[in-house]
Amino acid sequence: MTDAPPDAVALVLVGDELLAGHVIDANGPWLGRRLAEAGLNVVSVAFAPDRADAIVRAVERGLDDAAAVVVTGGLGGTSDDVTRSALAVLADGRTLRVLPNGHGIEDGVRLDLARGTVFAVPGVPAEMSAMADELIVPELRAAAGPLLPRVTRSVLVVGMGERRVSELLAPLEASLGHAGALAYLPRPGEVEVRIRATGRDAVATGAASVVRARELLGDAVAAQDASLEEAVVSLLVGSRATVAAAESLTGGLVAAALASVPGVSAVFRGGVVAYATDLKTSLVGVPRDVLERDGPVAATTAAAMAQGVRERCAAAYGVATTGVAGPEPQDGHPAGRFHVAVASDGVVRVASYDPWPGLVVTRQTVRRRAVVAALDLLRRAVVGLGPGPGESSSAPTR
Repeated sequence: MTDAPPDAVALVLVGDELLAGHVIDANGPWLGRRLAEAGLNVVSVAFAPDRADAIVRAVERGLDDAAAVVVTGGLGGTSDDVTRSALAVLADGRTLRVLPNGHGIEDGVRLDLARGTVFAVPGVPAEMSAMADELIVPELRAAAGPLLPRVTRSVLVVGMGERRVSELLAPLEASLGHAGALAYLPRPGEVEVRIRATGRDAVATGAASVVRARELLGDAVAAQDASLEEAVVSLLVGSRATVAAAESLTGGLVAAALASVPGVSAVFRGGVVAYATDLKTSLVGVPRDVLERDGPVAATTAAAMAQGVRERCAAAYGVATTGVAGPEPQDGHPAGRFHVAVASDGVVRVASYDPWPGLVVTRQTVRRRAVVAALDLLRRAVVGLGPGPGESSSAPTR
């Protein structure tokens, strides 16, 4: 028998395509979240190629650390599907039990060893998640026995780097002791702070920790237990206010972020992608003299786009983005420079950003930073907060 705690689980993700980067794994993150929600601990994650010997070694290493191993992938009918063969080697004469797959063709496999239990399921995400929910998670949860209550809460911080967020939250982290822990998940333009509380008072500890985090971080906290777009849509719904978007460098990503939230139809009027300079005038109404004087990448252009889309879509708020996604400079502007604006009744707010020192500029990161900055400026406008990161000006609307 393994000495690992009964709630410890290891993951083995099988597939040459995962190691080569041709496919981005989604099963590991999903399983990690799902197992954590059930009160279980993922203690290791390993990738293995489509070779039986490599899968055997990965599973054996997993059993060194965990009471159970969950394997995904390699259970199809093609020559590179060798997970079943690998488990037969591990079985060494023991019976491989069938895990019925009610959502696809290939069944899974269960192997009970003295060291622990191995579950293998297909790598198709829909089949994997269904089998995990129906067969694996309940089994692992029952085998783990009584567990201390665990609660995970989150706050989303915008416009502040991970190191600074950690510095400000140091008093909270110190106060938690063994009752909880903080995890920092940085993304372009934002940092998600996960607060995990454990013990009989986990719910109260989690709630108090969120309150304390908000006190320490102030209005940089853009969302609580939600994404930025979810928080913004909730604010708009609560204010009974509508919004429209005019986008250049983000190419519709602001609209897509808003539209991903259920119920957004109550507040989202629509969006315009005015990528070409002339369309900023013909579609959104940016005055030609502004474009001739300042160019398409300018705070004044962003402001005019926000005003124009607000008026043309008859929305309470207009939000706009323009800038240089890169990787090359444009018209004297470096890659990574962008401007966002939010226009409302009587005022337009503008924020401008340059590349962060030391940050590798890619189109993906620049565009996501711009989406985050635009949505956060919209949040500030709806709530009535003061100037935020990068905010350079506000002026009466024309």
